[in-house]
Amino acid sequence: YQKVVKISPLDGKFMATGGDDGILRLWTFPDLNPVKDFEEHEKEIDDVEFSPDQSKIISISKDRRALVWDVKRLKKHAEMGWDPPSNRKYAYKRVRCGKVESDSKKYKIFTSVTSCRLDS
Repeated sequence: YQKVVKISPLDGKFMATGGDDGILRLWTFPDLNPVKDFEEHEKEIDDVEFSPDQSKIISISKDRRALVWDVKRLKKHAEMGWDPPSNRKYAYKRVRCGKVESDSKKYKIFTSVTSCRLDS
């Protein structure tokens, strides 16, 4: 099933869905024609977000990965990552984008992360 759905913010021409199969799907909207299935996540997708210029989609999964997809090229653009403190396990949970006030062509990606201590 599809757990999360987002419509492209500028023109509403695309819809991104992510579900329990780990596949990010891009559709035309509102006619719902498939554009591309991005099959990179190993576990269910928790959240998706279009960039403010809708050139990218970010997907967050239970596989503890945050992936950035290029909408025009229809391929993976980048994988977000960070080094957590030692003895900590982390997982991305949510993602949002926001414009940089001083430069409307730039945007920031915000994520929330959960972590837990690993037993030695």
